[in-house]
Amino acid sequence: MGKLKQIMKKFILHNIEILKKPIEQNLIWFLFTYMAGAFCNALFPWEGSRLIGFFQLFLDVYVVVVIGSLFPRKVWNIAKWILTIFFYTVSIIDLFCWFRLATPISPTLLVTFMQTNSNEAQEALDAYIDYGYILKLLPLFILLAMHIVASNSHRIKAYLNRLTVKFSTAITCAVPLMLAVTLSMCLKNEIFIFYRVALGYNVKDTLITTNILPTVRLYTPVHRFLGAIRDAEQNKDIIKHLHANLELTAVDSCDFRSRNIILIIGESYNRHHSQLYGYNKPTTPLQSQHMKNGNLVVFEDAVAMYNLTNEIFPAMLSTHCIGDSTDWFRTPMFTTLFRNAGYEVSFFSNQYIKDISDSYSDFHEDLLLNNEKMSAAQFSRRNSVRYTYDKELIEEFDSLTSESKGNLVIFHLMGQHINFKSRYPKEFGYFNGEMYSNISPEYRELIAHYDNATLYNDYILNLIIEKFQNEDAIIIHVADHGERTCDNGDDYGRTFSYKPSDVKQQYEIPLWIYFTDRYKELHPDIVQSVIEAKGDPLCTENIAHMLLYLGGIHTVHYSDAHNPLSAGFNPDAPRIINDKYNYDEIINNTKKQ
Repeated sequence: MGKLKQIMKKFILHNIEILKKPIEQNLIWFLFTYMAGAFCNALFPWEGSRLIGFFQLFLDVYVVVVIGSLFPRKVWNIAKWILTIFFYTVSIIDLFCWFRLATPISPTLLVTFMQTNSNEAQEALDAYIDYGYILKLLPLFILLAMHIVASNSHRIKAYLNRLTVKFSTAITCAVPLMLAVTLSMCLKNEIFIFYRVALGYNVKDTLITTNILPTVRLYTPVHRFLGAIRDAEQNKDIIKHLHANLELTAVDSCDFRSRNIILIIGESYNRHHSQLYGYNKPTTPLQSQHMKNGNLVVFEDAVAMYNLTNEIFPAMLSTHCIGDSTDWFRTPMFTTLFRNAGYEVSFFSNQYIKDISDSYSDFHEDLLLNNEKMSAAQFSRRNSVRYTYDKELIEEFDSLTSESKGNLVIFHLMGQHINFKSRYPKEFGYFNGEMYSNISPEYRELIAHYDNATLYNDYILNLIIEKFQNEDAIIIHVADHGERTCDNGDDYGRTFSYKPSDVKQQYEIPLWIYFTDRYKELHPDIVQSVIEAKGDPLCTENIAHMLLYLGGIHTVHYSDAHNPLSAGFNPDAPRIINDKYNYDEIINNTKKQ
């Protein structure tokens, strides 16, 4: 028995020695690469937790040295220098873009660079190169210099080898412990990043395929650069078709049926936390009062097609419909049709601002909103500042354009976007965890924060109503998608589970239409059609066609069958969520069980 223990002990120690060997053999490269990556991660918590990013980085650098150790020493030594040059170059560019342009490397930035000729590149360098920003990168340059010196100094190498021997026991214990911790914390992140970067999946497809909500995503400059290349390649054809569509947005005529149309796009709004839909907490008192006064009509059965904003925007802005034989990016945006028809189109968003350098994400909304040509074709006015709270966004919008024949104003709010606690000022902290005795204790405060954010959103929506109260105006409010908020004992946050409770929270959205008194007097026929349609089953693809009808825009891109205010509306059209599942079948099958 004692001999068996000795054999097992030797076996374990031998394997621990194997685990630490790649670090010991590549100690200088490992240390300096980790420090440089940690510096980049420390500057801003990009796409996830900064703390977890430090652990993730250890695992990533370790995997690289393990793979490198499998190659012949001469080959690996050359590869290390290539990787070093690549890593520092990408990191310097990425951080400079962050400091100078307020964006790290992104697909849109990469495409812009690739489309720039030599003259434009020189002008850009003259305009953007600022030595004050370069000085901020000084620690990275110092690390690079130290890395080069250490790699070529026999004295430093010998000193580090002596330290390795001296602290051999500590290293032997630390490496397997660190690997165990990082694997338990970061394995899911590694799987997510592998799908995004190695396999080239976009975010939605990665989330659906892996069912992983990572704690970090493309968290280093290298990850962002490789991800940008992947996404830029995938988006290349989309951009081409979107630009081509600008030539095809024909408008036959426009009678400006509604002079002022205001579309409010909410964010992460679970309608089951709204008084308008029977919630037992007073989260929407101002909207409820407008409904009692007869100015606000609530639609009872509206569904979002996706539970991600980046997927909803193309679905909502384009005239594409479920069942069409073409892709969404081959159809014109309703915003472009409105502009071509003679409307002034204003877009005030607390998420996407007018700044091509603000292209943070790899999502489709970048192509629609941060692409300069697409933005100019769709919008007359945009805001250039993002605010902590939505009130400042509403206050920035000064007035309608009085000289135009018609105005379309789109407000895109931050709403109840996670983190809920950050979405409302302290004075709107009406609800607290003690009011939710029927909810599991660990969720009570979270739900209270969500309801407070909903209460603040009620105040914001009323501010918008008051701003247009004396106008001939119709106001449409729709959320981009819902949000899981621990209802029915479930967790919170987005998921691609299709359990009925998850579907109801994430895809069932609030939709209402408000008429000013003046609008009601001038358009009784539209008011009546809205009242008649309030019980019809709708989804976000109906918004574009309803708006074209309200604007009196006559175009081949308008579909009567997809306009809920039209007598030709088809209420039996399938409502497909995430391009895959029939919402009504999920809900109806549950009701039958």
